[in-house]
Amino acid sequence: MSNIFSMDDPDYDKHKLFDPIVSWQTYLHMIFSIIQLPFYLLISLPLFVLFVVGLVLMPVYVGSSLLNLAFLYARLLVRINNKVCFFLLRWEIPRIESPLPPPNSTQIQVFRHFASKRRNWNRILYFLLQPFLGIVSLSLLTLVTILALMMIYTPVSAMFGHIQIFNLYQTDSFVEAIFAFFIGFVILAGLLHAINYWFKFLKYFSISFTGR
Repeated sequence: MSNIFSMDDPDYDKHKLFDPIVSWQTYLHMIFSIIQLPFYLLISLPLFVLFVVGLVLMPVYVGSSLLNLAFLYARLLVRINNKVCFFLLRWEIPRIESPLPPPNSTQIQVFRHFASKRRNWNRILYFLLQPFLGIVSLSLLTLVTILALMMIYTPVSAMFGHIQIFNLYQTDSFVEAIFAFFIGFVILAGLLHAINYWFKFLKYFSISFTGR
């Protein structure tokens, strides 16, 4: 794990509870959590419209044309997605191009070509699910932000006597306040671990659905 601080420690590579706090990757994950939902909503909405309308109109000729556009648009989104993930997360997702149908194919033949390959369906499913995955990422980031603000508030309030943490906990003891702060610090580290493991899953999900 790459850390902000350079430490000559023989156990440096072992995972520790507070490692995510000094890891650059953690903060890259947090930044991506902010933009993930709006970014994927923006690029996935046209795909959703093309795909749903294409399925509804499938009995008529125009339905296959719209679905073909959805498949082609998904191919474009894969390229954009891979570049964004590499730039922000340093993910290297293998790029595998599916062969395009022959130039003189009819719309029905093009649809059969795209529909016969599971990779094309996986790409569409990937981008349709991304906004929901973005909600999970944003929820984890919100929990981290709330807890961090409470931890900043607690020692500052303790300096002026009576301590009240958002009507959840009250005490006049500075020692109790420090103990509550330490517990919050441990929980914060656990949440940062959760964010990192969540992004490990997202990386595996991206490679499985767009890089194979």
